[in-house]
Amino acid sequence: MHVHFPYEVPRNERAAFEAAGIKVTCEPRIGRLCHEKIWQGAHLSVWYPEKPRTPGHLVIGFGAHSFTQVTPEAYSEMHGVIQKIYAAQPKRAFVVSGQERQGEYLVEVLPERPPVEGQEYGIKNVADKVSCHGYVIDPENPYRDISYHYRPGEKEEDRSYWTTTLQNAPQEMPPVADTTGPWTLRSSHTEATTLMIEDRLNQILTARGGTTTGFREADWNAVDRPSPIVEQPMGSCAFCRPEVLAAQTIIGRDGFRILYNLAGGDRFLLISDHHTPRLAEVTNITAMYHLQQDFCKMLATQFPGKHVVTYCQDAPSVGQTVRHMHLQITVTDPDAPPEELYIEGLRYLREGPRKISPEEMAKITAHYRKKFEEMMGAQEPK
Repeated sequence: MHVHFPYEVPRNERAAFEAAGIKVTCEPRIGRLCHEKIWQGAHLSVWYPEKPRTPGHLVIGFGAHSFTQVTPEAYSEMHGVIQKIYAAQPKRAFVVSGQERQGEYLVEVLPERPPVEGQEYGIKNVADKVSCHGYVIDPENPYRDISYHYRPGEKEEDRSYWTTTLQNAPQEMPPVADTTGPWTLRSSHTEATTLMIEDRLNQILTARGGTTTGFREADWNAVDRPSPIVEQPMGSCAFCRPEVLAAQTIIGRDGFRILYNLAGGDRFLLISDHHTPRLAEVTNITAMYHLQQDFCKMLATQFPGKHVVTYCQDAPSVGQTVRHMHLQITVTDPDAPPEELYIEGLRYLREGPRKISPEEMAKITAHYRKKFEEMMGAQEPK
């Protein structure tokens, strides 16, 4: 038996059908990511998605099922594409996310939402950040979200712009200001974060048959109305401080290192030893590739059946809280209830980051270091 829905069906509803022996297929809420090819390289393709989240949303495909199948040559070529994108729009911030989607490993370049009239790039829009984070971690959810309203012909113009941009010769990366800190984080909608997460959690629980009280409904498109801008100093770079590196480092190699993420859980950070604000400015990209590859292989053996998602928030306006390139590596469970993400978000907002004692941190880093070294030792020729 088979049923096809013309929209995305929540994970729990699909499970109920499948438990009854009914195969379920549905149209992805996010549309086909590899929809229209706009550039072909030697080792990868760049696609314009069917339903771009914002103007400039691009997808990089490698013809590989997982990141462990991506070659160093393809990774290096991908970095060149990202540099070209950054050079074309130097004032814009991007989230770069990589994971298995729609049957293959894809890297999405997700620009910040264009500013409303009277504002400018460089302001952290909390609604956009919360929405983008949900898109990266739980892209199939069918719940209320922020949306970008395209004017007639705008998608076609955007697709044509990026087709031309990627076909042109590489542009020189503009210099980045404020490379020594402290930096100023300019944000808006700071009071809306809890409200939006409450709203998303309420939708999920209601869809699962729950009766809720005390939850508020959010206007996810309130971003269209300007709100006060708050400025706060970000301080000096935490990832350049020796005591932070000594406490959180799991493995360091060839100018890069893996840190355990203070957010807790199965979350890690890949950073460069050299102070580098943005992903596009990383120089020894081959060394970064090999460390990411090896660490992700170790995670695959430690967490069979789970997904490894990587994403980089590459400027303060898209959620980067330390102005030092850090690739977030997160293990996610595709079968976990979607509300877990938002429950954790509410806990974080109310209590702040989890407190990890020095003893516990040493135990965690030693555990993953041992697993990494065991895997590397097993790969060495006898």
